[in-house]
Amino acid sequence: MAGGDVRRCTGCRALLSQYNRGTRCGACSRDARLAAAPELWATAQIAEALAKWDVGTVLRLYRTHTGARQMTLAAAFKLDQSVISRLENGRRGVADRRQILEITQKLGIPDSLLPALPAKEDVLVQHGSLWLPSVDEVLSRLSALTGVDMNAGAADTSAEAGPESVLEVLRAWANSCHADEAAQVDRTGQRVGSADVQTLSIMSEAFADADHRLGGGHARSTVAHYLSNVALPLATAGKYTDQVGRLLFAEIARLADVAGFMAFDAGQQNLARRYFTCGLRLAKAAENYVLAAHILTDLSMQAVHVDHPGSAVATSQAAIEAADMGNSPTTLARCHAVAARASASANDRTASDRHLIQAERFLDRRSDTDEPRWISFFSTRQLTVEAMYASRALGRTSYVQRHADAAHLDEAAADAMPRRDVLANTTLAMSYLQSDHPDVEHACAVMAGCLPLIGRLTSARAQGAIEQTRRRLADFSANAAVKELDAAFALAGGIDG
Repeated sequence: MAGGDVRRCTGCRALLSQYNRGTRCGACSRDARLAAAPELWATAQIAEALAKWDVGTVLRLYRTHTGARQMTLAAAFKLDQSVISRLENGRRGVADRRQILEITQKLGIPDSLLPALPAKEDVLVQHGSLWLPSVDEVLSRLSALTGVDMNAGAADTSAEAGPESVLEVLRAWANSCHADEAAQVDRTGQRVGSADVQTLSIMSEAFADADHRLGGGHARSTVAHYLSNVALPLATAGKYTDQVGRLLFAEIARLADVAGFMAFDAGQQNLARRYFTCGLRLAKAAENYVLAAHILTDLSMQAVHVDHPGSAVATSQAAIEAADMGNSPTTLARCHAVAARASASANDRTASDRHLIQAERFLDRRSDTDEPRWISFFSTRQLTVEAMYASRALGRTSYVQRHADAAHLDEAAADAMPRRDVLANTTLAMSYLQSDHPDVEHACAVMAGCLPLIGRLTSARAQGAIEQTRRRLADFSANAAVKELDAAFALAGGIDG
């Protein structure tokens, strides 16, 4: 090699092979250390890009200045090379405030040059559409969601949580039929195996159990932290086969679903919908249609809650169709049960009754050994409670009371789901207050039974149901039973009427 042809690594100054067309040796490339560029940060172009938090332009200018490759930046930031490409082309933005800081710090940009971070409410808007075309974009979106969630703030605008967004998700779900590539065997991160996937499964069920028992406000930040720091790095930086990759996507989808349901239960509807959509997209990448049906059912429940009956019906039907592609009678039973509630919210009595009959038939066919662990909570009692909700929506107060007797709400449940029992009891109490001759004493007795359940329950839905029932009871404030109930709530430190 002639003296003029000698090239040295820009990282460690070692001689570069004549076959290495890059600027860094193999060791430095694997280490993903980035070359310093102090003179670049003083340019007007960088100042303009930083003022708008245009990270893609910053990356493109940095690569032009230093000769770094997209793969080098991807390794340094633990992202896929395609993400760097889309950032530079302006086809996506960085929506995680923590990731913005990580990128600027690793590039070596002085803090004095950085403007104020984008407002939290601007972060999620940068992403645009709820449904994303590639798995790496979904994983990045989840990272953004967990970042916002852990930082205790998320935009929750009614426009983004409207029925149009649900229909957009359903259209994308139906039309995205291409298979996703799951295998990642060429990365430098840890090898991911079935034991790692099993750990995620155990943790997701622990989080779901906490949600069932204590409500969505109890452990959501913990779920977000676990997703961000444990689950997502396995998918974005780890090495795994196609089979393990699909199992990994399914478990992250399940964690996203749990986080979404917690956000829904805590009243963060926009955040919940984004979590659900990410989970649904990953369930499709995993080709796990039973899990997809479960997530679609959660979306339907949310649509009922925010009074979008058309979206609720459409989503519940999509859930049934997805569940038909799997082998889980219990999942089909839950899909039909929630479809009954959705149809009732749309005032379709015939459809609601038909779905309840189907739910009962599928529940009779279940085999616990062949069912996913996350559907085990759906029992005969849970189905009966769903029938209560549907009956209330249809104005069938006597049916509500009949189903409540069948569910044995006055007895301690073996499956220990206090939130469900509070929601069911408030539904029952309201049924006694809807007729021309309200049974105030019976309603108060039912509400008194809720007192032991609400002590540590962090559920906006349950609290809202209690408040609604007590506001109705306030119309009978002179009644001795109402006065006694108010005193009991005050003594227990319960929700003010």
